[in-house]
Amino acid sequence: MKRLFLQYICIALLFLTIPGVLEAFELEITAGINGMTFHPDKTRTYAESGDEFGPYPYALGNISLRRDITKSLSFNINLERDNILQNSMNIRLISRTDHFKFEFGPFLGLTDSAGKPDAGIIGELELTFPGIFYISIHGSSTLGSKIDKFSPNTRETLGTKTGFWIKSTVISLYADYKSLSWQKEEYLTIRDANVRFCACLDFFGKNSKVTGNVFTGYQKYYRYYKRGNLETSDALSSWLAGAEFNFQVTRPLGIIIGFEVPFYNVPENPLTVTNRFILLSKLYAGFVYSFR
Repeated sequence: MKRLFLQYICIALLFLTIPGVLEAFELEITAGINGMTFHPDKTRTYAESGDEFGPYPYALGNISLRRDITKSLSFNINLERDNILQNSMNIRLISRTDHFKFEFGPFLGLTDSAGKPDAGIIGELELTFPGIFYISIHGSSTLGSKIDKFSPNTRETLGTKTGFWIKSTVISLYADYKSLSWQKEEYLTIRDANVRFCACLDFFGKNSKVTGNVFTGYQKYYRYYKRGNLETSDALSSWLAGAEFNFQVTRPLGIIIGFEVPFYNVPENPLTVTNRFILLSKLYAGFVYSFR
């Protein structure tokens, strides 16, 4: 990562060394791969190059530091790498009451080819009636693309989610959109985007050592290649299913295991896709530790 990202990481680590700060902290680290990824070196459509869309093991990662300041106020420092938004970091201040949650803060983004970062804001609004239902909307958008110190890259996210409590489970529906546009070469701009619609079942128990969720849904993953006024694209739709489990090993330590499998792929002509769909899966694992 560039020095700007390293500076933020150093500030976060320095903050953690202040006496007493770790007493209310929660650290979560996960890492994995996502095989359903357009090859990063692609500069033309798969049809133009005569290639079949196949698995590319894109490395994923997430480091999240959360701390409660008061009963209703907390903050979250999050560093993430995924196959759509590539590398990003955000710092969010979170205010929560019995029926309302508000998150807001800045983010920085960096492509795998480095260069200047892009910057913007990220936020979420949630309305909750505990034990009955909740509804939320979240999003982020680049704001610094016109400032000299930042890159012309643009990234956007938008999503909504609603859920209902049924005993020790929550059934939810959500829609989510991610997009990143960046200059790959002097005369080539690439935009990767993903839109998905999913149904999810979260399960938990007051004395249970295993919590998590299972989900299924539909997604469309596409890439645009723009040279001047000429724009070409690849697109792949998929039906998918997955799950995440959190095993409480001891009181402060939990182990996270998750996966996602696209079990039915529908490429848009002329794109062709490998029939080894299992290699297009997403797998990750990690841990969460509470300093309390």
